[in-house]
Amino acid sequence: MRKIIFTVILAISILNVWGQSEQFINFNQKLKQNFNDKGYKLASETMGKIVDTLPLVSDTLMLEADTYYNIVATSDNCSFCIVNLYFVDSENNMFPLDFEVIENYDDRFNYRIYKTLYRKYDVGRFVLMIKSDIPYDMDLLVYKKMLP
Repeated sequence: MRKIIFTVILAISILNVWGQSEQFINFNQKLKQNFNDKGYKLASETMGKIVDTLPLVSDTLMLEADTYYNIVATSDNCSFCIVNLYFVDSENNMFPLDFEVIENYDDRFNYRIYKTLYRKYDVGRFVLMIKSDIPYDMDLLVYKKMLP
């Protein structure tokens, strides 16, 4: 009897986790569409679980001169987490960046945005770190838009 109860609880838990991931993916799709509608192009997308010992790192990007960049970090169930964003240049120097916009939806999903305008060419990666022992699903999106 205990085995059956344990199996039912385990099955319900697994289905809930999959449902959350699907809802998180849908949330990200709506956010991506919003940026596409504003004329931004997706330059990099990195998805995964993040914890304090495992950061989320974007692809190495060639940042273009006279281009707006929006770095967007979306998260599932991490509304009150301390999230830090860094830029690592081609010489492995790490620079902290501060999010300008933090929005929460349904007390479950949220996104943070760092906005910048690059006036010169640069090469590097964006790194997302979190202060938490619990792993969270996150997505690191880098959008760009050329100046007219």
